[in-house]
Parts: sequence; C-alpha cells; structure tokens
Amino acid sequence: MISEIHKYPNLVKKIDELSEKWEVTSLIHGDIKWMNFIIESQTENLKLIDWEIADLGDPLWDVAGALQSYFSAWVFSFNIKNINDRQQMKGNEFISLETIQPIVKVFWEAYVKLQGFKEDEVPEKLFKTLSYMATRMIQTAFESNVSQPNIHANSLRIVQFCDHILTNPEAVARQWELIK
Repeated sequence: MISEIHKYPNLVKKIDELSEKWEVTSLIHGDIKWMNFIIESQTENLKLIDWEIADLGDPLWDVAGALQSYFSAWVFSFNIKNINDRQQMKGNEFISLETIQPIVKVFWEAYVKLQGFKEDEVPEKLFKTLSYMATRMIQTAFESNVSQPNIHANSLRIVQFCDHILTNPEAVARQWELIK
C-alpha cells in the first residue's frame, strides 16, 4: 500500500500539509465508522462504542469518519480483483454516488447548524473535513489489506479517489453540491 500511495506524490504532500491544520479542541472518538455504532434493541437508541483510541483532537476527524463510511462502502461495492472493472458487484447497485451525496449533504448541513459555524467558516471547515475523509479512507484501505497477499483493487481505487479529493476538495464539494 505504501508503494502505491507513493505513486501519487501530491497525495503524500497534501496529507503532510493537512497534518499542520490539525486542531486539538475537544474529545474525539477517533474511529467513527458504521461498525462502531449499535442500536439498543429495547430502546432503539443509537450508541457509539469502541472508545479505546479516544483522545483530544480535531472534531472534524470524527465527522470525516462518518462520511468515509459512506464513500468506502461505495468503493468497496466494486469488483475487488480487477481495477479496470468499473461495474458494481451484483446486489450493491443501491450504493451509488447519487444515493450517498444527498445523505452527506443533510449530515453536513445538520452538523454546521449544530456547531453554529459562521457562514464564512463553512467552506474551510468543509474542505478540511473532506480532506480528513480522504485520509481516513486511506487508513481504511490499509485496514482492508492486512494479512492479504495482494492489494485489493478497491484499495487502489481508494488511493485514486483520495488523491482526487485531496488535490481539490473545493471542486469535490461543488460537484457533490455541498457548497454553491
């Protein structure tokens, strides 16, 4: 995976630049993803579990973790063996950019409202969140290849996708209609 990432020198540079923007402002979970949520059967309350890496950090990392769950699911819905196969595997067609983008938009707008961000703060926070999301997805690519003899095609797709996001998060935000 490391050699694949280094094929994208801009990706490594952007991740380094992003680390300089890290702000320690609150307690964060640090590993937000779908599998770290459970629903209590009796009350149907949603609970966040798996707090062993919680620490002080940038809360946008946790927001990015929530977003990466959607986009990682989309990438992992494609053929894991052949990167040239651009078709989703049978039964996964419901996980599309067209279905994810409105969910991400509603989630982001709710987060902005709850945080009370000023209008002029929103773009910078969004671009940072998208960049964190891309970085978190690269972590997901690493995790999916642990103890695997070969790199999965979807992990290569993630690296390509994340290079695109980190190169121009503003363009991605506009494309996904998260800003005008």
